[in-house]
Amino acid sequence: MTYKDFFEPQLIEDAWNKYAGEWSNPFIWRISPVLFLSLAQHRINPEALEALPKPDKGGVRWNTLPALAIGSNGDISMVIDHDGRHRAIYMITQGVEEMIVLVHSNMTAKDIGHKVVNEDGQMCYNISDPSESYPWADPMFGHALTTSIHKAYFRGGGHELE
Repeated sequence: MTYKDFFEPQLIEDAWNKYAGEWSNPFIWRISPVLFLSLAQHRINPEALEALPKPDKGGVRWNTLPALAIGSNGDISMVIDHDGRHRAIYMITQGVEEMIVLVHSNMTAKDIGHKVVNEDGQMCYNISDPSESYPWADPMFGHALTTSIHKAYFRGGGHELE
């Protein structure tokens, strides 16, 4: 299974067409659900998780992308808001290793620093420099290899802030 099995196909198509440019703001990151959860605020609502539609089990597909709001000064960035924590948890339980996330920021993907402090303000995560864009064809929608997408690579656990 991939993230595409959970979201409305038109939602993904529209996101690719609107946000995949290297100077887009907001922009798309391809990240692991584990990294998304590490960056988002660490609280879980069991009722929300239970009520979440399960597209792989006959429920309706999700019609909004997970999102992060990131403020940045160029050297260190900080997550200031999120949406999609319960969807990320569910995708992890279903074996999904990568998802797309809409990132709202005061900078473009090329300008965000590679150290990102999580929303709780307690851990700092090193990700690859998002200014490196990776051509990524999405055969589901026939995108050309020139489509630019930014992939945040998770480089292990974060370290505590002092």
